[in-house]
Amino acid sequence: GLHSFILLAAVQAKGTVTTDEDLSWEEFVEVAHQLATAMKENEWPEDRIDSHIKFWLTLEGHPWRHGHCEISKQALLTYQAHVQHKWH
Repeated sequence: GLHSFILLAAVQAKGTVTTDEDLSWEEFVEVAHQLATAMKENEWPEDRIDSHIKFWLTLEGHPWRHGHCEISKQALLTYQAHVQHKWH
């Protein structure tokens, strides 16, 4: 499908944005997949797409992700949000 990008401020005014830090793991996985698809559809360079996917897979495989401590899982989501922000 066709993807369009809009200003974050416009979406935030509607109250429909969830920040990366506030996503559940299930939402993060879904959004990461959707973003990778949008990157491919919009002809991002393969090395950039691969870097994002490797980063997401590393987080998904991290021991904290599969532990019982919710704070550790949240720390990984917060970390990825900060790294993603620096990439863009």
